[in-house]
Amino acid sequence: MVTSISSVYEEGPFDVAMVKLMPHPMFHMKDRLDVQIVGVAGLDPVDGVSESGQSKPHVVQSEGSDGVFAQGYPVLVIGTGLGSEKLNPFTPACAPLKFGHQAFFRCSAAPGVHVVTGDYGHMDFLDDSSPGS
Repeated sequence: MVTSISSVYEEGPFDVAMVKLMPHPMFHMKDRLDVQIVGVAGLDPVDGVSESGQSKPHVVQSEGSDGVFAQGYPVLVIGTGLGSEKLNPFTPACAPLKFGHQAFFRCSAAPGVHVVTGDYGHMDFLDDSSPGS
């Protein structure tokens, strides 16, 4: 069990000041930003709930894609075990298998780590007592 990021970070202590949050549309502007990207992490990432609802530009793409997770940076993908389940037959899942964490990791360049929190759903990252969780 990992108790500290420093215990798995090989190049010395982890510097929290280096952590930056960047929504995926901004990643496509990375060459115009004054930041050095050294890794990418996704918290139950989702690239839409259907083919027609996929974000543009697409983040999850086919093998050999140039999507955000395929840029050659070390990748950490944290997914949920329940995010691909529908709440009812009339609404799509929050994080369908085809566009969820599994797809992000599959499109990632090495090195990468894929962690799944089995008993949690997509919205649990925001509020673990939300209706339907």
